[in-house]
Amino acid sequence: MGGPSCETRAVLTLVVGNKNYSSWSLRAWLYLEEAGVPFTELRIPLFQGEDWRERVRAFHPAGRLPALVDGPLEEGVPAEGAVRVWDSGAIIEYVRATRETKCGWPEEPRAMAWAMSLAAEMHGGFLGVRAELPMNVRASKPGRFEQLSAKARLEVERIRAMWGECLAASGGPYLFGEAMTIADVMYAPVASRFRTYAIELAPELEAYVEAIHARPAMKRWVEEAAAEEEHLPFVDALKSDLPPALG
Repeated sequence: MGGPSCETRAVLTLVVGNKNYSSWSLRAWLYLEEAGVPFTELRIPLFQGEDWRERVRAFHPAGRLPALVDGPLEEGVPAEGAVRVWDSGAIIEYVRATRETKCGWPEEPRAMAWAMSLAAEMHGGFLGVRAELPMNVRASKPGRFEQLSAKARLEVERIRAMWGECLAASGGPYLFGEAMTIADVMYAPVASRFRTYAIELAPELEAYVEAIHARPAMKRWVEEAAAEEEHLPFVDALKSDLPPALG
C-alpha cells in the first residue's frame, strides 16, 4: 500500500522524545525504518529544560510525542501549509497512505484482522504494564514481576498468550510469519520492557524478543538510547504516576 513514490514527496520529519524512555516514539520511528521511508529525525528530550513542552506543542497541540511533519520546517517548527500528524497509529497510517512502504499488515484477511486487532489492543490497553513496567532501554531490573499489581500481571499473561498463539499459528519468527508487520512494531517496546525487567517467557517467546532486538533498526535505537545523557528519576525509580507525555 502507498501513494506517490518518495522521490515526488517532501522528506518527512519525525519528532521523537528520549529514546531510552519514549515507547510511542519508538513505534513511529521503527515503523518508518522498517517501511524504508526516508525521514529526518528531530529529537526533543522530554522533561529537559523549561521550554521543552512548548517546543513539543509546536508539533503536537497536547504536548506529546511522537509527531510527524510532511513539509518544510521554518526556524525549527512546521512551516505554514506543512501537514502535522501525531499519535503513532495515525503516523503509521498516514505514511502508508502517502508513501510506498515495505512494512504493512498481513495480506491474508484473517491474519490481517488478527494483526489489526492486536495492534489496537496495544494502542488502547495494557495500562498496568505501561505504568509498572515503563520503557527503560538501558536499565536492567530483574525481579520486577513479583512486585507487579494483579492487574499488570494479568496483562503480562495476556501478552504472553497472544504472542504464543500468533507464533504457533504463523511459525514465526515474527507474530505473523517471516515478515515483520505493523503488529510487531506495536509490540516492539513491550519486547524491550520484557528484556529490561527479565520477565519470564517460554522459549518461543524469548526467541521472538530476540528476533525483534536483532533487527538493524532496533539495534540502532538501543545503541542511541544507551548513549543519551538524560535521566528521568521518576521512571528509573519505578514510580507509578508516570506522566502521559512519555507515551
